[in-house]
Amino acid sequence: MMNVLLVEDEITIREGIRDTIPWLENGLQLCGEAGDGLEALERIANGPVPDLIITDIHMPKMNGLDFIQAARAALPNVEVIVLSGYDDFQYAKKAIQLGVNGYVLKPCRTEELVQLMVNTKMKINAIRETQTSMHSIQNKWERSLPTVIEQSLLRWVRSPRQKLENRAGQLEEWNSPIHPADLLVGIIRIDASSGNRMFNKPDQELIRYAAFNIIQETLNPVYEQNVIVVRDGNDYIWIANPPRKQLSIQETKLELGRLKINLEQYLRMSVSIGSGNLVGCIDDLHISYEQAWKAIETRFYSGKGTIVLYSELTQNANEASDATIFEDKSMLELEQSILHHLRTMKFEDALDQTELWLQQLRRGPLVDQTEVSLRTTAFLLELQKLAQEQHVNPLESNGRMVDLIKQVPNMETLEDLSTLVKKLIRSLVAGLTSQVPTHRTVQGALDIIHAKYHTNLTLDSVSKEVFVSNTYLSSLFKQELGINFLDYLHQYRIEHAKSLLRKNYKMYAVAKMVGYQEERYFSMTFKKWTGLTPTQFKKNGGAN
Repeated sequence: MMNVLLVEDEITIREGIRDTIPWLENGLQLCGEAGDGLEALERIANGPVPDLIITDIHMPKMNGLDFIQAARAALPNVEVIVLSGYDDFQYAKKAIQLGVNGYVLKPCRTEELVQLMVNTKMKINAIRETQTSMHSIQNKWERSLPTVIEQSLLRWVRSPRQKLENRAGQLEEWNSPIHPADLLVGIIRIDASSGNRMFNKPDQELIRYAAFNIIQETLNPVYEQNVIVVRDGNDYIWIANPPRKQLSIQETKLELGRLKINLEQYLRMSVSIGSGNLVGCIDDLHISYEQAWKAIETRFYSGKGTIVLYSELTQNANEASDATIFEDKSMLELEQSILHHLRTMKFEDALDQTELWLQQLRRGPLVDQTEVSLRTTAFLLELQKLAQEQHVNPLESNGRMVDLIKQVPNMETLEDLSTLVKKLIRSLVAGLTSQVPTHRTVQGALDIIHAKYHTNLTLDSVSKEVFVSNTYLSSLFKQELGINFLDYLHQYRIEHAKSLLRKNYKMYAVAKMVGYQEERYFSMTFKKWTGLTPTQFKKNGGAN
């Protein structure tokens, strides 16, 4: 329905139009009448607001042309039809300049006026539909803009500027908080085994969103609001202009340390952070990103929760080594020696050689993580072949070695990888040991451990019960089983602890039940042997 305001000083004409026009039939509604321009302006001010005004020109107090100008000032989009008894070109010219929709001479036929109003209504509806469509497009664009910005920035950090690409212009179009000159890129990576990964998918998304806000709010004051944070899978990437006061390496790490603390405090989320160097313009963003990536990849050696700036890395650390780990003959010799000792039941030597092999892996950042994973996988496959030859399954609950080997590429740190390798070797040694008769003294010690593991057992107390010296028992134990007394005791206790944790016993209760008086020491020992804390083990469904 279109509202029409009728402005006419001659009462007879005004009433004639009012009474003869079939308003409702044509989707029209007469919302008001006025005898002059001033009265009409009062009607507009008090409402209802008209969509169309029909007005005379010659009227007292304020003529029609002045009224049209005043009405348009209040209602810029209102349509106007001029109804005049003067066929004067100057009047028509002025009306056209004011943008009226029609100029009708009095007296006019009702049909003519109705048709003109209907046409005007169609014009108004068309304009409104166009505006609605434009608003819808604008709203969709505004809703999709964050995604467009995120996808564009992720593309920019991964590749150089494409031909005809105007990144600086796009930043301006987005009204971005960052400027196209002098930028740096940083990466925030969530460490595996952070508590948040144990939640269901909807809760994980909420936590990720909360982490995004914490990161943005923490970095805003560091970079004086000139920073954008985007998500990239499980990583967060920030792109920023440097603050006016240049920060030293120590100051930068202090600020990033606050970010780590905030995430740990509010979300119990452990993260590692890597930051690239400053680049001159937005077109070189990928260079800073590559540097940030290299910085955070050093986490494999330095451990989770690390903060590394690319500027900290030495020249040697940033350059790839000429020799690959696959060309290292000493590692191949160690692997062959370990396999030989396992086949000949020299378990103590096999474990010692395993420690040397792991030391070879700890060369530092000169060795690429992918190479380390491939080399480790190749070695573990040889161990799997040995286990098949000896008909041994070293894993608990009928687990498959191949499933354990598949975890190698997902190891985030060398510490995690070492834990996995040691676990497999020790399990393999235990499986091989079970196939040969055990020395009576060692079997006696094992029986005591199995019966009294929950008590305060020591090497001294067990050696007294089997009537030998602690030195002799220690040597014999490792010779027979390939593992020292204390490690075996811890391993046996932890296996029982895992069973109790699966039954949802409290951690402090489990610690006491398997022989640990201090909950903290129990947690440290549990993580050493499983790679997870007891809490993480429970949240992970009792799997490690």
